[in-house]
Amino acid sequence: PPMANTPTANPMIHGQRALAFLADLHHTEDAPRLHWWGDSFWVWEESGPWRPCSEKEMERKALRWLVAKGLSSTTDAAKALTANLSALRELDAPRTAQPPFWSPMRGTGTDRILTRNYLVDPARATGTDFEGEPLGVEPITPAWFTMNRLPVVYDPGAVCPLWEAFLADVLVAPDKVSALQEFMGILLTNETQWETALFLVGAASSGKSTIGKVIGRVWGDDNVGHLPLEDFGARFSLDGLQHKLVNV
Repeated sequence: PPMANTPTANPMIHGQRALAFLADLHHTEDAPRLHWWGDSFWVWEESGPWRPCSEKEMERKALRWLVAKGLSSTTDAAKALTANLSALRELDAPRTAQPPFWSPMRGTGTDRILTRNYLVDPARATGTDFEGEPLGVEPITPAWFTMNRLPVVYDPGAVCPLWEAFLADVLVAPDKVSALQEFMGILLTNETQWETALFLVGAASSGKSTIGKVIGRVWGDDNVGHLPLEDFGARFSLDGLQHKLVNV
């Protein structure tokens, strides 16, 4: 007869192991840290964001856990545990939803900005309270299913005189400065309803590339695409913009 740690022994054993694996490694008080979404595993690590995890990587995680628990040391057992993970209902993010979203369906609204220190609600982030604490922020949590995090520390009182002086110098007109900063504010949100692009037109050395570099630094390399406009119609060219926040 097959041994208990082989895939053919008892499906219940592998299901129970999968649940125990989740409970040990991939659950927090308010949300799971592992999802099956878009035909792939996604894992959440401290401070986010969520990242894809291949089946091979998950099998390695499963094998390390099985060995640590003294349950098995075979790759077949790790594969069986991984197969059960992809079938567990707890892993299923809303199938029709596109990130970002609350998962499980906790919280309201779909407009949050994940930074290095907070999850920011731009609609409520209006400064600080009477004790100096920022308004409109929440602790970082795996309940917010997103592939993007800005590499910045949110500080509602921050100012940047150098940036403001640069804009006044290169754009001159206050309405142009306001238009650029409004557009950059829109880029921080998850809204795409306006379907709008911004073109910077000007002579050489007039500040266009500097603005692009600032966007790249604030949004982070992982969140910024660099697909030329003339390549948008090329086959498969848009694949490189998946999960990007902005294309510069």
